[in-house]
Amino acid sequence: MRLLALLSLLATCCGKRYFADTALWHQDRSGSAKHPDSDRVIAWMEAGNGFGTANQFRADLSFHLFEVNGSTPWRAFTKTSEFYDGECDHAVMPVPEFGRIEGEADYHCAGGGDCHLLAVDYSKNKIYEMWRAEIGNGRYNGNPFHGGCTSVWDMSEAYGWDVPVSDFSNYGRGLDCTSADAAGIPITPMLFTADELASGVIDHALRFVLPNKNLRARKYVYPATHSTNPTRGPDSAPPYGAHLRLKSMADLQARNPSVDFGKLPSGAQVIITALQTYGMFMADGGNVPLIGLSDHYTTAKYWDRANYAYGDEDPNRLFHEHDLKFLSPGDFDMLDNGGPVRSLGDVGCSLRFPWSEPTNAPPVPLSPSPDTPAPATPSPATPAPLTPSPNTPAPVTPSPDTPAPNTPAPLTPSPNTPAPVTPFPATPAPLTPSPDTLSPVTPSPDTPAPVTPSLDTPAPATLAPLTPSPNTPAPLTPAPVTPLATPSPATPAPLTPAPVTPSPNTPAPATPFPSTPTPLTPSPNTPAPVTPSPDTPFPATPTPLSASPKTSAPDTPVPVTGHPTSQLPVTPAPLTPSPKTPAPD
Repeated sequence: MRLLALLSLLATCCGKRYFADTALWHQDRSGSAKHPDSDRVIAWMEAGNGFGTANQFRADLSFHLFEVNGSTPWRAFTKTSEFYDGECDHAVMPVPEFGRIEGEADYHCAGGGDCHLLAVDYSKNKIYEMWRAEIGNGRYNGNPFHGGCTSVWDMSEAYGWDVPVSDFSNYGRGLDCTSADAAGIPITPMLFTADELASGVIDHALRFVLPNKNLRARKYVYPATHSTNPTRGPDSAPPYGAHLRLKSMADLQARNPSVDFGKLPSGAQVIITALQTYGMFMADGGNVPLIGLSDHYTTAKYWDRANYAYGDEDPNRLFHEHDLKFLSPGDFDMLDNGGPVRSLGDVGCSLRFPWSEPTNAPPVPLSPSPDTPAPATPSPATPAPLTPSPNTPAPVTPSPDTPAPNTPAPLTPSPNTPAPVTPFPATPAPLTPSPDTLSPVTPSPDTPAPVTPSLDTPAPATLAPLTPSPNTPAPLTPAPVTPLATPSPATPAPLTPAPVTPSPNTPAPATPFPSTPTPLTPSPNTPAPVTPSPDTPFPATPTPLSASPKTSAPDTPVPVTGHPTSQLPVTPAPLTPSPKTPAPD
């Protein structure tokens, strides 16, 4: 497939004329009289206002032209600010798989040049030309595809450029209308090729460019239909559309006595003959005047690249960009093609042949742009769905032991998350008195028996239902406990645990449920509430824990303290002291 695609690109441009034989650029002008203003214009150019870079007549061989057909990929493009509505054609463009744009190795306009995209389709008799083409990643199926001013030329149409000219007020795409070339004329018919040079014949006029400062400000003449605002030369400067013809060989030898014209490379001699016969038309702003096609896709080559790094080192070369640099503006005359000199904007563009071809090209599978993420494919920067990271709390997963609906489901701990507050195994067992612990208090006759919880009394040490927050278990609110009867004088003061500093691994406190708590129904793994006996100290009520740095923050922080070695710190139920009971520490 790659070989077939390349072979289709090699079949470009040779032995085939563009437009009819009557077109202006196919006419032999070797005997035509020069323009009445020729001497003044040439003198101004000769005075340091000539061919751009070093005022030398160099050649630019960076253009590419492709012969395309129905099997070529065709694509729509997105208009840029350099596409002028009402003057340009928003056409579907051919993009050969192994093609490239002017001055580049692919479809990426990296160098900031004009980046023209040129193609000819003989089956449709059309020429497609785009200014400032750009395709993402440089490939034919890259994305996005942007383009500036585009023109589709119908080679069966004369455009008023046939000779003799019948109407200087209605020609080309329309007065004041541009194209992919600033002059509003086609690029392709005036490019020379390596194959033409190898054949020894160029049978058409050539294309040249000048710096904007060396062009008459905002002026154009037939066959051009357009000028540009950056032009700023005086009335003695050449306008857009100016037609220059190289002088005769005798005049050239007289003006360039140091040049042996007979020893110039054969391709240079072919170009000289074409310039003397057909001349060249001023078509765009630029610094390197003479424009030719690259030999990348042609059969003939300008020089032997296998053995020479630079073309001017090859003694048997066909042509090199500098072979004609000795030519100066004084070696040319300006011809008169008729018609007035016009100013840009005097008429206003009205396209004579607006593009109307349907956009029904088969779709081209696009490759993603470097700036466009692949659809529906997580990138390395996108977290995998439903997979917790090591530092992220695991999502809440209900288990068979999950409490009632108003109670938050227990969390699945991650490696760095402390265990959740759970009223089962984490609840401390009743304390066993040690030798250093005071003996249980035996109630005196004056002390009523301990209170046994009834249906109207909340169960001691039973956690109230919690209100779940989005990410944090709700805090626990101790149920109200009926205080014990006033102790006897022999009853020691209740113990008050010392305040403790929250542990880094202590879970965050929770938010109290707004309504009156309802006693929990014990789960299979939850110990039954303890009913205090005369010999057992009253169970303690757990205190909400302070937040750990690695635990999600609660909705409403509650400052509490917790024991550093206990997951569920305890606080004794508040007692109502009797007049005979010492105040707690």
